Amino acid sequence: MFKKIKISMKIVFVFTSCLLFLFFVVGLFYNPYGLQRNIFFAGMDDFLMDFFNVLRIIGDRNPYFNTVLDYGDKAYFPLTYMILYPFSQLDNFNAMTREEPWNSKMGLISAFIFIGFIVFLLFLSLNNICKKYLIPPPDYKSCFKLYFLFFH
Repeated sequence: MFKKIKISMKIVFVFTSCLLFLFFVVGLFYNPYGLQRNIFFAGMDDFLMDFFNVLRIIGDRNPYFNTVLDYGDKAYFPLTYMILYPFSQLDNFNAMTREEPWNSKMGLISAFIFIGFIVFLLFLSLNNICKKYLIPPPDYKSCFKLYFLFFH
């Protein structure tokens, strides 16, 4: 009879992650200027465009049937459009080209507010996880000492 092999999910996750990273590296060496290079090495050409593209799409309240972007750029969940809709009302994003949100003061302010909100949620979540698992809070004095030691 066949013996059952117990494989933990951690081993499966680590093996799959290593295998996918190996595929990425092999693809990068096989074609250094291919699509896999754009994942990490696109530079500032596509910085924050996931935020600005959603603002451009949702500006007219019709995210799936407008002519602002191609269908491949509209692959976000509906909740994404609902969360970012208030930001799209700060400026006329659906009439802007791809580069114009970077020149818009309201575009930059909305991106700053959104990133600040996301960072706040990150720290709130980390704080709740620390409370749930009874992890002691960090020593902030030593964090500030390290900051001033390395950056000043």
